[in-house]
Amino acid sequence: MERVTARPESNLAPVLVDTGLLLADRTDTMMLEAAFANGPFSLQTEYGLKRVRLVEAENPLFSSFYVMATYSITGEQRVYDHRRGIFRRIVPSREFGVDSKGRGAFEIALRFSRIDLNEKQIAGGELNDLGLAFNWYPTHTTRVMTNVIRAKPDGAAALIIFQMRLQLAF
Repeated sequence: MERVTARPESNLAPVLVDTGLLLADRTDTMMLEAAFANGPFSLQTEYGLKRVRLVEAENPLFSSFYVMATYSITGEQRVYDHRRGIFRRIVPSREFGVDSKGRGAFEIALRFSRIDLNEKQIAGGELNDLGLAFNWYPTHTTRVMTNVIRAKPDGAAALIIFQMRLQLAF
């Protein structure tokens, strides 16, 4: 059995698109990623395909993608770690603190994502997300994230999500 679901770009949000249970013996997934960074600007994208191998029906092929642009208002760079294949967290050039005159680092981000779970006889739905983020990195181990996300499933009203998170990483 296989079930493909998706929620908006927020782990606290409900599932908005769902294929339901599918009688399948396996799934195959392919992902393509690309990223570009130049000074305080970065752009990254990912495209995914998932083929569900159904036991007694035609095999559906589901697709998803996202595109995200970020800009560091204070000029810091998102450094890419080639060995691990990830962007490292932003390190503020002047940390916020009582004894320093630093403000930390500020970053804005815009992200669009889409998943389509409608294929052949499966009507799982489509979901489009548009997100705006404002991140503050007061120190090299602290990040305050503020996000506004507009999630729009096909045939339903949009869901507006506002969330804030505090991340401590050591």
